[in-house]
Amino acid sequence: MTGWIKLHREYLNNPTIVRDAEHFAVWTYLLLNACYEGSTGIFGGRVIELRAGELLISQRQICEQLKIDKSKMGRILN
Repeated sequence: MTGWIKLHREYLNNPTIVRDAEHFAVWTYLLLNACYEGSTGIFGGRVIELRAGELLISQRQICEQLKIDKSKMGRILN
């Protein structure tokens, strides 16, 4: 994956995003991994069409990449 994204400084005023380092890491991770253009992915043996801004990833994959505990990840995503 290549390219860049813009982050607005206003995100720093959002209490959900900056609650702690893990919240900010997950938010940024999701932004950086979302599709820029349409794409396809495989989920449950089916081909899924993804639109710009969507991504196909599991909670477990995010936990492994960011080294965040599974229960903490559940709370962050909720």
